[in-house]
Amino acid sequence: TDLGLTETAATPAVASPVLLSEDVTLVAGVAQTKAIPYSARVQISAMATTGTATLTIGTKDVPLDSSADYVSTVLPWDKVASIGLISTAGATVRLLVEGVL
Repeated sequence: TDLGLTETAATPAVASPVLLSEDVTLVAGVAQTKAIPYSARVQISAMATTGTATLTIGTKDVPLDSSADYVSTVLPWDKVASIGLISTAGATVRLLVEGVL
């Protein structure tokens, strides 16, 4: 059946759910704030790949190390427009923020 549609690309233009994905290197005692790109609802995952660190989401501090990672519930963006990371001795934190439908 001819629907009168025109193909404009070979692949669909689907937006990636990944809003932020990076390894954050923390210098001892120096806090970093990461802005979260807008999506109505987000899920945050973090793990320390080296050292130990603290993830701050709003007023909640979450310890991270090689055996303690963090995966949030689905959160409204206005509650987590930015997050904080700090380490007392230096660390690398793998951070992933995804937009959730």
